[in-house]
Amino acid sequence: MKSFSIYLFEKGFSRDIPGLKKHFSAALFPFWGEYLFIDFALANLQDFSQCVYLLVTDNRTGSIISSALSRWPENSTPVILLKKGIQEFINRIESENADFIFLSTLSTVSQLDPDNLIKVMAAAPHDLLKFSIGTIPVDIYGASRKVLLKVLRSFPNLSADNRSISALLFDHILHTSFDFIEDIPGRTFFQNNLTQLYEKNLWLVSNIDSSEYNSIIKRFKGIKSSDKPAVIRNDGVIKSSIISGGSQIDGYVENSLIFKDVNIRRGARVINSIVMNHNRIGAGSVIYNSLILPCVSERAKNSQNIGKQVYIGSKNSNICNQDFPDQINGGITVVGMDAEIPNNCVIEAGCFVSADLPHHKLRDKPRLKKGSSIFKDKER
Repeated sequence: MKSFSIYLFEKGFSRDIPGLKKHFSAALFPFWGEYLFIDFALANLQDFSQCVYLLVTDNRTGSIISSALSRWPENSTPVILLKKGIQEFINRIESENADFIFLSTLSTVSQLDPDNLIKVMAAAPHDLLKFSIGTIPVDIYGASRKVLLKVLRSFPNLSADNRSISALLFDHILHTSFDFIEDIPGRTFFQNNLTQLYEKNLWLVSNIDSSEYNSIIKRFKGIKSSDKPAVIRNDGVIKSSIISGGSQIDGYVENSLIFKDVNIRRGARVINSIVMNHNRIGAGSVIYNSLILPCVSERAKNSQNIGKQVYIGSKNSNICNQDFPDQINGGITVVGMDAEIPNNCVIEAGCFVSADLPHHKLRDKPRLKKGSSIFKDKER
C-alpha cells in the first residue's frame, strides 16, 4: 500500500461569513454543544493519526489547539509551528517520505472515510485532485509528493507574497492548479454558511437518539467533555432540548441546543434556537429561531451580553437578511460573536447583529426591523 501524509491547516474562516470575529480559529469553533471543529477532523482520521500533522503560524493558536487535542485519549497528532512562510512548508514536503500528500483546512465540519481519499488518489497518481463530499466541494486536496512539489515550484516569488501560508495554498496555488474534482461518500455539516450552521446544530436536537447520529458520534468515543455539569434551577424548564456542560438554566428552553457555559436567567425563554458558548441571557428575554454565536471575551461574572427583556427573532417568518441573503435566510436571526444587546431591545426576524457590537449602538436604536442589519462600524 502506498504511504501518505495528511496536513491539516488552521486557515480561519471565509470572510464571506458575517458575525465571526476576525482571525478566530476555525479549529476551535464549537459544534454540537460539546465539540469543536477540530474534533470532527480527528474523528475522521483517528485510525491514521500517525500520518496526520496540524500546521499553525502563531504560538498562541498552536498552544490552544494543543490543549484541545489533549482531550483525545492517546492522540499523537503533532502541532507544527511554521514561522518562515511558504518556503518552510515546501522544504518539509521535499523531505517527506510519503508517496501521497493530502492537504485540508479545518473550517469544514464533515464525516468521511479516509480510505476513500486514498483509493481515489491511487487511481490518479499524476493529478492534483480537489475533493467533494456528497457533491459539495470542500478544501481537501490530494496529490503525489512529486506532483505537489511540481505545482508548488511552478509559482515564482512565493516568499515575497504577504499572504499567510494557508491563504497562499488554498486560495491561490491549489485553487488555481487542481486537475479534477473527485467526489467521495460522506456528510457535510458545515461549509461556510450560517443558516447551515443553525440547521445542522438544531438537527441534533431531534436526532440525538437516531442511528445516523450514533454512527457519527461513536468515533468520538473517549473524548473528554465538559467537567462541569449543566445546572437546571428550580425555575428552569427544559423541553425537547440539549443542555451542554457548565450551563445554568433559570428560564424556559424548548427545542433548542444550548452550548457550554451558557447562562439563561429567570423568566427568559429560548425556543427553536442555537445559543453557543458563554452567552448570558438576561431575565425576561425571549429568543425565537435564532443563532447566537459564541462569546469569547472576558466578562464580569454577573454581567450579561444579552440584556433584560430583549426580544430576538420571530415565531413564524421566512424572511432573508437584506445584506446577507445567502447566509441568513429562512427567517432565522443571527447575533454575532461578542455582540452586546442592551435591555429592552427588539431584533426582528432575519436580522443580523455584527460581531463586537457595543451596547450603545442598539441603545440608540432599540428596534431592528425585519431583515435589517446593524454593524459595529457602519450600518447598511
